[in-house]
Amino acid sequence: MEMLFSDPLLEVRQLVYLSAHSGMDFRGPGDFRGRTVCAPVGYALPPELAELAAAGALTRESPADLPACVRMVASGRVDAFVIDEFTGRSAVAKAMAGDEIRVAPLPYARAGQHLILSRSLPEAAAVLAAFNAGLKKLKDGGAFEEILRRHLSAAP
Repeated sequence: MEMLFSDPLLEVRQLVYLSAHSGMDFRGPGDFRGRTVCAPVGYALPPELAELAAAGALTRESPADLPACVRMVASGRVDAFVIDEFTGRSAVAKAMAGDEIRVAPLPYARAGQHLILSRSLPEAAAVLAAFNAGLKKLKDGGAFEEILRRHLSAAP
């Protein structure tokens, strides 16, 4: 591997945002079969959903932007969209569509966020070790959670 990864900074959940008008439940990617999912131009579907779309087992709508997806799900025109919890929460709040959209209880996926360094950088391993030690100190002392609380709409 050409890259070094730090300890995880935080875990970001990919959530399924469902139309309150849809009877769709989410327990796994197979629940998207026969449904319509929204992913704006430039946004990738999760690999399993992209495969279902390529096979014709689900329909993908691709409007110009995320607010359009939010409106489409809120109106019931599409069943769902999948996006990280911070972007999704913000988009739904900005659209004032909270009563028309529900979040599936299970996350679609979880992804760790890391500092990534090239192994070719001088002293990359030492820099990474120092970063991890500082991160551990922040987390152990509670400062990391406070930073998240101040700068994110919700700490993980």
